[in-house]
Amino acid sequence: MSALRRQLELASETIDPATQRARAAKAAHQASRAIRLTNRLLAHAMVIHRADTAPREAVDIVGIARDLIEEVSRSPVDAGEPEFEAQVAPGAESLTVPGDQVSLREAMRNLLDTGLRHAGSEPLVRIALSPGGLDGRTALDLRVEDNGPWIAAPVQGVAA
Repeated sequence: MSALRRQLELASETIDPATQRARAAKAAHQASRAIRLTNRLLAHAMVIHRADTAPREAVDIVGIARDLIEEVSRSPVDAGEPEFEAQVAPGAESLTVPGDQVSLREAMRNLLDTGLRHAGSEPLVRIALSPGGLDGRTALDLRVEDNGPWIAAPVQGVAA
């Protein structure tokens, strides 16, 4: 919020219209970041609260993924129009998992947002859902991948 306020102060102090536009654009970017952070903090607080109070139910993760892709596709992102590829393996389309639907939706939304934030200049996010297992129980394997730059492998023999 301080950075946003400072950009607005600088914009109001300048006479040059091009500089004012640049400062206003930076302020708009800071406002978007503040909104995203606030939304994430509120979602986190809600999920923490629900962890203790929400009853477990059968949740359709594939349905949540479809709804989120549609929602996120309509939302503006800094990098450009996002594209999504969704792969649902046989057996996953009707699989439900026990949990809190709201919390699972927020977790998946966080994965999609992170994928979009780290995607390339033409954002592409791939989502793969397949049946899996965990501790001898049926589970759903969910993978989210983006087309952004990967973390470089460490160079051998170089001290940090």
